[in-house]
Amino acid sequence: MSRVNRFDLKRLEIDVLMKHLLKVLQREGLKAEKEALKIIAREAAGSVRDALSILDQVLVNCDTIIENQMVNELLGKVSKLEVLSLLELIMQGKTNEALKRVRSFIAGNTSPALLLQELLECLHFVSVSSLMDNKLIGDDYSSEEKKRAEKLSSSADPIIFTSLWQILFKGIDELKVASEPLTSLEMLLFRACLLYTSDAADDLLCV
Repeated sequence: MSRVNRFDLKRLEIDVLMKHLLKVLQREGLKAEKEALKIIAREAAGSVRDALSILDQVLVNCDTIIENQMVNELLGKVSKLEVLSLLELIMQGKTNEALKRVRSFIAGNTSPALLLQELLECLHFVSVSSLMDNKLIGDDYSSEEKKRAEKLSSSADPIIFTSLWQILFKGIDELKVASEPLTSLEMLLFRACLLYTSDAADDLLCV
């Protein structure tokens, strides 16, 4: 150890990474929507190298302004507000509408596996929001996303959130071996929506 230099590298917080990306764009005479930079920073998971790599890919497909919608489309992602809206349909037990919404997302550029991951992330966000602790919630989400999450967190018992998490989390492995991932995702949503109907909730909570 006496003959080497040791560097303990840490991942950057999203806001720090966003500021770095903004400086890079300003030097190039380019602009970006704040939410677009936040999406890139989230996707990079604190890695400057990954963030710059994603930014390069985005710049190939834009003119002078990086827009939120364009970044989502290029990454095959659905906006957090749209995922929260889907989660709200599930929590209302609206199976028909939830399936239609999922099919519209898949018809875009996202995949069943990626959409499931987004659902899990937003479910965690809503669950933490139920604790009403800003330090735990953090600054990774916009004020509009936080308001939507708070609304959802107050609409159901937190115990239901953990059961919904178990249902969706088990779906990760199911989608990996499914010959038709979308079919598997839809069946997961059937079960998830049933969790919020009084007749089926007790049985599913015991599984």
